[in-house]
Amino acid sequence: MPEFSEVFRQQLTVLADKVRTMQNMGMSRESITGMVTEVGDWLAAEAEPRSSEQRLLKEMWQNATNQEQSRIASALIKLADRTVGRDVVR
Repeated sequence: MPEFSEVFRQQLTVLADKVRTMQNMGMSRESITGMVTEVGDWLAAEAEPRSSEQRLLKEMWQNATNQEQSRIASALIKLADRTVGRDVVR
């Protein structure tokens, strides 16, 4: 398991919990990825990174195309699942 800062680990935990909630509401994988992408847009524009992982993600996000941002969002969902162990990826 990768070593992440506590701040980033908490972020992954929140993401995993939110994804699980959206799945329980019957949302599709594509819809969930779209919502995570929208949150990523907001975070990149408004939030100040609190960890080195968040700084890296912000830089990646700001330099990515829309399609690449969607892939980053999908990868973050998988990372949250594997790191936190919430079994959110179906």
